[in-house]
Amino acid sequence: VIAGLAAVEEGETQVKQPNIVLMVADDLGWADMPWHDSLAIAPTLTGLADSGIILERHYVQPICSPTRSALMTGKYPSRLGLNHGTINAGEPYGLGVDEKIIANYLKDLGYATHLSGKWHLGYCSWALTPTQRGFDSSYGYYNGHETYFSKVTHDYFDFRLDTLGDDGNTTSKVVWTANGTYSSYLYANRAKQVIDEHDQSQPLFMYIPMQSVHNPNEVPDKYKQMYDGIIQDDQRKTLLAMVTAMDDAAEVVVSALKDTGMWENTIFIFFSDNGGPLEGIGNGQVNYPLRG
Repeated sequence: VIAGLAAVEEGETQVKQPNIVLMVADDLGWADMPWHDSLAIAPTLTGLADSGIILERHYVQPICSPTRSALMTGKYPSRLGLNHGTINAGEPYGLGVDEKIIANYLKDLGYATHLSGKWHLGYCSWALTPTQRGFDSSYGYYNGHETYFSKVTHDYFDFRLDTLGDDGNTTSKVVWTANGTYSSYLYANRAKQVIDEHDQSQPLFMYIPMQSVHNPNEVPDKYKQMYDGIIQDDQRKTLLAMVTAMDDAAEVVVSALKDTGMWENTIFIFFSDNGGPLEGIGNGQVNYPLRG
């Protein structure tokens, strides 16, 4: 893809580089979307799937950090030292600073690059954080999981807005006002803000690694009520309600792209970092008929 974008830039006939929106679900099961479970409610993503291409023969890693490292670098996690599990809170390592990631490559091609959501590739030094890895801004949390409303992980608050200054340094602000607002609303609204304010003389890379549907099972009541009388199991009902909330976030992003006239020149990609956790440690996901 990167090589193709470079070819577009350097070809004899100048073609406008496409915007790229990369939306990644977290721990989404194979059968958690409407095209595999008709009880799931996700009209925006279903519409995109119906009018786009569903690719179901690609592979991801079985857990968060390994998949994200592969996604960012295009390398197997075993080459990066990140194939054994997730980067836990406070651990003094991350994706090696010598690794060039997708944001760096796209920045070289003239893209504005922004992240709204979950990082989970290390934060023990500023050099490991998104705005020192090619992103112009990063909004969300560094760790692997946290509460959806209060933004708490391991007994502390993890939610911030990082911006890259002209001097190459990061300005980082803890976003205390995020406390109490459901995370998918925040990530969608931040993405909308970036899109609305984007200078369309340059292409946009918008990376949206969602918190949904990783545990804990938390969602505004209005989404659970949509499944009343349809799903009896409360855990499964909550999980699918989280899927619907995530779909609403996708709708906000798509609408922003359409309202600004950017949609027709945008590549929108949606997938999950891995499948749902196995029985006993999951929170309502269904991977059937797959094993893991």
